[in-house]
Amino acid sequence: MLSSWSDGGERVSARVLRAVLPRRTAEAIAHAGIASEVIPDVVAALRAVRPLDDLAAYAGPVRFVNGRFDHFRAEERRFLSATSDSSLVVAPVGGHYLPMTRPMAFARELRAFASTIEPAGSESAPYVLDR
Repeated sequence: MLSSWSDGGERVSARVLRAVLPRRTAEAIAHAGIASEVIPDVVAALRAVRPLDDLAAYAGPVRFVNGRFDHFRAEERRFLSATSDSSLVVAPVGGHYLPMTRPMAFARELRAFASTIEPAGSESAPYVLDR
């Protein structure tokens, strides 16, 4: 629907981002352009993806990180069940834009998870990220 509007939905999208993101982040995105015109292509591509099947076929560890108020949390248990080695972290104050609203907390979670993963076929210690 947004891409059918004369401005491609830029004003509405910018308004939503300004309401949910830190001001500096929202302004940077709005200034760069939101690219609403590609949303129909993204949605079409997503229809061909089978993430539960892909997760079931993946033997490695998976960490799901969701914000407590993320509107896409409804299916998180199905995603957890599809994997053989997964965990879920729910940030108590975040929403759908968790990496943009709480970047340091999200980065800490990624760092903690990455430090537990060993390279395939390696007998070495888990990865350690530089600080």
